[in-house]
Amino acid sequence: MKNKIYIVLAVFLGTLLVIQTAYIISLERNQRIFMVKQRMLQQMPQLNTYFTMQEMPKEYLVTMFLPNLSKEEIKVELKDAYLTISGAKKMKEEKAGKNYQSQQMAATSFLQVIRLPEGAWKKEISSEYKDDNLIVHIPRKPEEKKKK
Repeated sequence: MKNKIYIVLAVFLGTLLVIQTAYIISLERNQRIFMVKQRMLQQMPQLNTYFTMQEMPKEYLVTMFLPNLSKEEIKVELKDAYLTISGAKKMKEEKAGKNYQSQQMAATSFLQVIRLPEGAWKKEISSEYKDDNLIVHIPRKPEEKKKK
């Protein structure tokens, strides 16, 4: 009878030990995942949404510094009297080893809405992206040019 109690107690304690070990391993794994996510977020570029608008004799210039973005990741739209500049940067990292596969993803985005000046000619707006700078050319209305 005593032997049976000892066996049941040993099985129960062994089961508790296995459960506790699995729990500790899962905590360590979650901690590693959290650390990797934090590291990836620190590596992500902070997207600058500050812009400058300059008034030139023939046009208005809107300039935004957008580091580490490609032309395809930037979207410039015109609706009514508002110029909307938006974009997103996504990072995806995949690793595969003999007994594991890991995928990590991070993303950041921005949105900037700019009200166009009264003398802006909306039909001829153009933009260019070079050297990490987005430059939007907003020409003045023809009658506005003559007045100046």
